[in-house]
Amino acid sequence: MKWWSHIICGTLAVLAFTPNQLALYPLVMLGAVFPDVLEKSVFAPHRSMHEFALYLAFLPVVAMTDMWGFWIAAIDHLVVDAMTLHGVTFFGRRVRWYLNTDRFIDNFVPIIMHMALLAFLTK
Repeated sequence: MKWWSHIICGTLAVLAFTPNQLALYPLVMLGAVFPDVLEKSVFAPHRSMHEFALYLAFLPVVAMTDMWGFWIAAIDHLVVDAMTLHGVTFFGRRVRWYLNTDRFIDNFVPIIMHMALLAFLTK
């Protein structure tokens, strides 16, 4: 997915689950692209560190620092990437769907799904 799709989806996910975290919106935006930033900062191949177990390990730090918006947006990044042809790793197993990251319309499918989730959870 494109960076803008991750930011929109991450924002909608945080709004759905922890709307009070939007006060720290720069952290939400950073969380939405964090998996890719992390890989680039350590020169790792793309999606090589997109492993759910790694992000679950961050959970105690998130709980102590109350950075739920950042963490939800980062987890959402992995969920959205799991919808693509390349997929992500979920506890050692590859999870993927059929979206093509190069097609513009495929970047909107997760956004529409997130909008539906937000509408469902905020009724």
